[in-house]
Amino acid sequence: MRRLASFVKYGGGVLVPTAAAGYGALYWHHSKGSVGNAKYSWSTPKTRDESLEEMKTTTYDLVVVGGGATGCGVAIDAASRGLKCAVVERDDFASGTSSRSTKLIHGGVRYLEAAFKKLDIGQFFLVCEALEERSHMMKAAPFQSRPLPIVTPIYTYWQIPYFWAGIKAYDWIAKLVCCFDTGMPECFYASRANSKFLFPLLSTKGLTGSLVYYDGQQNDSRMNLFLALTAAAPKWIEGYEAASVANHCEVQKVLKDEKGQVCGVQVRDLVKNQSFELRGKVVVNCTGPFGDQIREMADPKYQKLISPAAGVHVVMPRWYAPPNFGLIIPETSDKRVLFYLPWEGNTIVGTTDTKSTLTSLPSPDTKDVEWILRESARFLSVDLEDLRRDVKSAWSGLRPLVKDPKAPADGSTAKLSRTHEIVVDSNGLVSVMGGKWTTYRRMAQDAMDQILQTRPDVHARGRCRTKNMRLLGSGDPSGKYSVEDGAAIGGRLPFVIQKNFGVSMESAEHLSRNYGFRALDLCKEAVDDGKGKKGTDASSGLSLLVPGQPFVRAEIPFAVRHEMAITIVDVLARRLRLAFIDADAAKSLVKETGDTMEGLLGWSPSVKKQRIAEAEEFLETMQWKP
Repeated sequence: MRRLASFVKYGGGVLVPTAAAGYGALYWHHSKGSVGNAKYSWSTPKTRDESLEEMKTTTYDLVVVGGGATGCGVAIDAASRGLKCAVVERDDFASGTSSRSTKLIHGGVRYLEAAFKKLDIGQFFLVCEALEERSHMMKAAPFQSRPLPIVTPIYTYWQIPYFWAGIKAYDWIAKLVCCFDTGMPECFYASRANSKFLFPLLSTKGLTGSLVYYDGQQNDSRMNLFLALTAAAPKWIEGYEAASVANHCEVQKVLKDEKGQVCGVQVRDLVKNQSFELRGKVVVNCTGPFGDQIREMADPKYQKLISPAAGVHVVMPRWYAPPNFGLIIPETSDKRVLFYLPWEGNTIVGTTDTKSTLTSLPSPDTKDVEWILRESARFLSVDLEDLRRDVKSAWSGLRPLVKDPKAPADGSTAKLSRTHEIVVDSNGLVSVMGGKWTTYRRMAQDAMDQILQTRPDVHARGRCRTKNMRLLGSGDPSGKYSVEDGAAIGGRLPFVIQKNFGVSMESAEHLSRNYGFRALDLCKEAVDDGKGKKGTDASSGLSLLVPGQPFVRAEIPFAVRHEMAITIVDVLARRLRLAFIDADAAKSLVKETGDTMEGLLGWSPSVKKQRIAEAEEFLETMQWKP
C-alpha cells in the first residue's frame, strides 16, 4: 500500500501537469485564427457593379482568381487582416466543384479508418484538421448548417466492436481537437429493430444492428454565396477591409512585370463584354480542377499537379430517406462507400470516385449512375426498376486531387490524397491546390500565412480572424432577434416568417434555412413588389414556384437584386438549387425565370435567347434517363 501511495503521489505530480500542458497546447492551437468576441456590422455587401468599378482603378494586395469556396475563403481571410483583395470568377460563385459536393461537413470517417489501417499519419492529421474545421462551419452559418445523424448498418456481429471503436475514436478525436466544443451529439448503437425505425427503407436481410454518428450538413452553393457576400461587406468587423468581388469575369491573361513576376491579370467582364487590367501585388490561383490552366498561362513549362476525379450523385424523392437521418454503406461490392442523405426535401445518393477529363460542364456517366442504383437495390427495400424510375436528377462534380509527380499513373483516383498544397511558382504565382469543402477556411489561412511570410511587400494590419466568424444572414441587423433565433436547430425564425407573412411552414423553414435573417428582407420585398402590381395581391411573390417544392417566386428577383445572379442558371442551379433537386421542374421554369430577369436586368431579345439556350444546355447535364 505504501508503494501504491507513493506512485499516486509522485505519478500524479507528473501526469496532472502533463495533461494540463497538453490540453493547454490543444486550446492554444484551437484558438489560433479565432474571431473572438467581435462585433458585427451586418452591413450590406457591395454590388457587382461597385466592385468592378473599384477593380479598374485600384492596385490590390491580393488578386484571387476563382470564386469557389477556397477563393472566397482567401478573400475573407485577407479582409480580416485588413488587406485589399479582389476576387474574379469566370462563371458564377460555386459554379464548379463547390456546388457539386455530397453536402456534408465532415472529418471523414473512411479517412480515419484508412489512417489506422495503413498507419498513415498524413490521413490522420487530415481528419483532425477537418473535424476542427467542421466545428467552425457549424458556427459560421448556424441558420444553414445542422448536425445530421448517419446510420451505419452492421451485418456481422464481429463488426459491432470494430465499428464502435472506430466511431468512438472519431467522436473523441473531434472532442480533443475542438476542446470539447464540437457542436455534435455523441454516437450511439441501435439494435436491428431500432435501425429499421431510424431508416425505414433499409433492408433488414442479414442486419444485426447499426451505429449512428453525427456529421454536419449544408447547402454548399449557398454557403459559398454567403462567403462571397461576406467578403464584400464593408466594415464587417473592426479592421475589416471589404473585398471587391465579381462573378462572370474571365481571366484572359496573366500579367507580369519587367522582372517576370506575376503582377495581375487581364479580365473580361462577360456581361458587358469589356476587358480591363486587374493589378495586384500577389495573384492567388484558387480555380480548383482548373488550377493547372492558370499556371500554364503564367508559365507554359509548368508541371501538372491536378488529377480531376468525378463524383456522381443522383437525387431521389424524399421518401428514400427520413428527414432527420442519413445512411452510409461503409463497404459496397467494390469497397467504396455510399451515402443516402436527406437534403432540401429530397434524397441525395452517392458518390463515385473515378478518373475524369477536365470540363466546365461535367455530366454523370451512365455506368456510375447504374452502379449507384445497383448498390442501392442491394441495401434498400426497393427493387432496381423502381429506383431507375425514381431518379429526379443526377450530376457530376470534379474533385481537384493533387497527384504526386513521381508516383506511377494507375488510373485510380481513390488513393490520391484529399489534403491541400500551397504551391508558389518561381514567377510568384500562388496556387491553392487540392483540399475539400470542409477545410476551405484552413486552406485560406495557410495560403495567407505563406504569402505574408514570403512577400515582405504585403503588409497585414492584423492577424487571421476567420475561425468562428459569422457569415451574412446569421444575425438580425435590427437587433430584434438573436443569432440563436435563426439557428437551423431550435431557432424560431421559421415561425416568425410563417406568422408575419402567411407562407406555409415548409416554405418558412426553407427560407430560414437558406437565407437566414435575410429571409425577412426577401419576404418584405415580395410584399412591397406585390403592392405595386395591378391585378395581383401583396402576397403573390410568396406563392409557390412549383407544386411540391418550397421555393417561392420572390426568390428570383431577390437573387438578381441582392445575390449577384446574372444568368438563368445562376438562379435555378445555385440560388434556388432546383436544377439539382428536380431537373424537369427546373426546365419548366426557364421561361418564367427569363421573363423576370429580362425586366430586372434590361436584357435585349438576343441576350434573353442566349440565356435560355445556356439554361437548357446546362439542364441536359443534370438529367439521367434509363
